Amino acid sequence: AVLYNWENQVLTGGLGRSYGWELLVRKTEGRTTGWVGYTLSWSERKFSRINQGEWFPFKYDRRHDFKISINHQLTPKFGISANWVYNTGQKATLPISTYIDAYGQKVVHYSKRNGITYPAYHRLDLGLNWFKKTKWGERTWSIGVYNAYNRNNPYYIYFETENTKRVAKQIGVFPILPSISYNFRF
Repeated sequence: AVLYNWENQVLTGGLGRSYGWELLVRKTEGRTTGWVGYTLSWSERKFSRINQGEWFPFKYDRRHDFKISINHQLTPKFGISANWVYNTGQKATLPISTYIDAYGQKVVHYSKRNGITYPAYHRLDLGLNWFKKTKWGERTWSIGVYNAYNRNNPYYIYFETENTKRVAKQIGVFPILPSISYNFRF
């Protein structure tokens, strides 16, 4: 079931505002390096003909964004890495109830404009790197795993009817994905 997407119809005439703060801490020396970043932010939109002209959360208003990246040099030739990402889920306007009116027509009651927050997005990426210097430069072989614990992060939520009840279903993207890469620097 495809829901009407009002955002594709809005071209001009709106206002937006975003505010918040960010923190970044880095460690750049030694065998173990990395960084931790955190963002706390708000992002809102306002259109005269939407939400009675009141401010509402933007679809991508992600209140919390936390990232950590760690690299450790095991030996001069081998290194490992881990990256963890956490974001507050994106906002959406979803149907919260339906009923049949006196004329037999189905009526859908929606949440406040972008009043629903999807489940949080998080994943862990892991990597192993093999370095070798040659007379022409340095080459690196990397083996990695994206989304190592195979979290089904929500990309889209839709509804289906099961045994006369409407049930929310979610579509996720990018399950666990292995990778291999080769890099050469000269």
